[in-house]
Amino acid sequence: MAAPVVRNVSITLSQICRNCSLLQSRAALCIKRYSSSKSTDSENRDTSKKNEEKKEKDVYMLYDEFPFRNGPTGWKDKDPGPLFLNPKVYNSLRKMTGFDLEKLFPQRPYPRHFKPKFRIVSDEKLQKLEGGNMFRAQQKLQMPPVMLPRTEESTVICHDTCIAGLYNSKMVITDLMVNTGSRERIIVIREPNGVLRTPTLRERDRITQVYFPRPGRTMMMSRMFYPEYMQGLLDRDEHQYLLDRACVQFEPDDPQFIRICQEVYDHLYETRKFDILRSTRHFGPMAFYYAYYDKIERLLVDMIQREFIQDAGSLVKVLNEIHPDAKCAQIAMDLTPGATALELVKAYLEANSEHKLLAKAVEDYEKLLEHRQKESERRERGLKGR
Repeated sequence: MAAPVVRNVSITLSQICRNCSLLQSRAALCIKRYSSSKSTDSENRDTSKKNEEKKEKDVYMLYDEFPFRNGPTGWKDKDPGPLFLNPKVYNSLRKMTGFDLEKLFPQRPYPRHFKPKFRIVSDEKLQKLEGGNMFRAQQKLQMPPVMLPRTEESTVICHDTCIAGLYNSKMVITDLMVNTGSRERIIVIREPNGVLRTPTLRERDRITQVYFPRPGRTMMMSRMFYPEYMQGLLDRDEHQYLLDRACVQFEPDDPQFIRICQEVYDHLYETRKFDILRSTRHFGPMAFYYAYYDKIERLLVDMIQREFIQDAGSLVKVLNEIHPDAKCAQIAMDLTPGATALELVKAYLEANSEHKLLAKAVEDYEKLLEHRQKESERRERGLKGR
């Protein structure tokens, strides 16, 4: 009876040995996998660190990395702000903007659960509702102001070396009073080396967005505003969408906002697709930009070809207000106070005789007026003959 027991014990020991060798090989494999995963984790950490550094660079991206096309400030020697707010200029820009209700209130796809509502109202109530819609349309045409880019450089307040190295990160001290404007809000930053300074332009915007967030505005600048991505949107005629998003993301005197607007206006000037912004809040600033740099020829041609002759006359008036010493303004001063829009356009053409395309457009418009006058006279004679 003892032999089977010994045999069973020997079998058990051999199985244990085999199991031990198997466990040893498995343990070695696990150690190898752990070391490889550890190296992979370190590589992933390095990659994520690089991505965070790149992301941090994107967050603190300054407008110097995207230079203006028209000098260091985007404008010439004249400050565009007072010129834009001039009542004569502003009213002329509002007149030439247009007022198309179908473009101001376009039909948009609604979700399936949306159900239209119908109401029976009196004539008086209907007039009030229509008046409210007209007021909303006027609000949608409120033009964003044209301004010089603001510059807010960081100023060192003090340097306390006694607390240098106390913290490894920056400390931000912010005034959180509700009634304080974002520009007047006191914000200071304590650096790890003990320097106490004021925030830069980007830091102020980010800190203000943290405590007082605005709907639609993001902490980081969207990549759609990068030049390499903007071109794709411009090629798809998304000019209005791009400008609307810029109005939400930036302040009107933000260097990025000025750069984006000018790039959109230049693209429209090259492609001659000015009608995309007509009856929008951006048409007036676009016309002002062209008049500021004295390149209104293509927009004038577009207006005349669409028979918006009054808008063309308003555009020439804006040009004369911005450049009162130009030859066109001097010729316009010799005209009678009640000069027509066509006469103002001819005055501009006389001062800039090299614009052959504009001369052809004016000639075609005069022929069209003459043809319509003859048709009107012929109809009148026909009615009298009856």
